Amino acid sequence: MLPEDGSPEKLQIVGISGQMVLQLHGEVKALKCLLAEQLGFSRFQQRLVRESLELPDDAPLIPPLTLHLVIFNFQPPCRARDNAFLDACINNQVLQVEEILQSPQDPDTRDAECASNPTALHAASKKGHVEVVRLLLDAKADKDATDCMCRTALHWAAVNYNLLVVQLLVEAGADKDARDDKVCRTALHWAAAKGHLLVVQLLVEAGADKDSRDKEGKTALHWAAEKGYLEVVRLLLEAGADKDASDAGGATALHFAAGNGRELVVRMLLESGADKSATDEEGLTALHWAIDDDNMDMQVVQLLL
Repeated sequence: MLPEDGSPEKLQIVGISGQMVLQLHGEVKALKCLLAEQLGFSRFQQRLVRESLELPDDAPLIPPLTLHLVIFNFQPPCRARDNAFLDACINNQVLQVEEILQSPQDPDTRDAECASNPTALHAASKKGHVEVVRLLLDAKADKDATDCMCRTALHWAAVNYNLLVVQLLVEAGADKDARDDKVCRTALHWAAAKGHLLVVQLLVEAGADKDSRDKEGKTALHWAAEKGYLEVVRLLLEAGADKDASDAGGATALHFAAGNGRELVVRMLLESGADKSATDEEGLTALHWAIDDDNMDMQVVQLLL
């Protein structure tokens, strides 16, 4: 029966106490997603049963009805099924991924045969498989799991310029400032060092630490300046990145830009007020670095005089 306004009647979910838990209309899948938020079990672990029959995800919820919720643990490890699941994630076989997750499959299954020991989320994020990543997040995959290099899925998505995956992971609450192992870089470091402007923008707008330092003491601005990525430098400066931050050797972004002949970046840093008299631990200024450059750019030298 429909209400007088013609809208679908909402299913009312009532707890044992008699208190209203939630109201909704739609299909079983929508209810499972809401219950996942309430209970912490993914929709793939849930079975909704009515009169001893399991309801499919696309079954409509038409009140009044009494449902029983059954929660399943993940299947025990099975090499054949685990490999099929990982292969489906790597090869963007969305329907097969969803089918295996329904078993229910542990979304944090790792590829033990791969040297980096990645999870399914690592593999899909690295490849940029947006819908597979979405399914894995629906399955409550660990967003911050690390591989043997201590890289998260967000690291790999940023490195490979998989913007939509970066967005999904950030929206799902992935740690934006997680550092990898050997070089202690965040996703923002990698995006800046690769010149991935839109990823840098997304991460900065999401609140990533603009002045986080890697193992060498470099910030994202150091990396963008060194590589000559002008628009990334502009974005970081406009976002308030520390223009005079020094690395482990005392060098600023201006030092790196000057030492690599990045004229436009040097000009932008100076216009933003960067300190051209700042010295590194050897007492060298950006001008010294520019002059010492094997491919000395006289335009850069003139700017720093």
